[in-house]
Amino acid sequence: MLQIGISNVPEKRLGTHARNGWELLEVRGPMVGDLARNLETAMLRAIRTRGGVLANTLGIERFDGWSEAWTKQSLTVIGLKQLLEWVYDDGDPSAIG
Repeated sequence: MLQIGISNVPEKRLGTHARNGWELLEVRGPMVGDLARNLETAMLRAIRTRGGVLANTLGIERFDGWSEAWTKQSLTVIGLKQLLEWVYDDGDPSAIG
């Protein structure tokens, strides 16, 4: 699985994820909370639009980041830059402001 997410305390969240076997690929920030939330929502919309299958639609047990994770087989993403390009390509007004 791949995952995006926002946190006010990234060190703590990343530590939890590391203990659960997640591998960190990229971190961005800090940024204003409203912008971070809008970008996360727009990125998840872009992922779904392109065929990404989100964990919260699979009927699997919840985990930290369950609603922001998707199966790598359904959609491989190489980084946040790619997600941001999709958001801007989609013209998502909630993220562009």
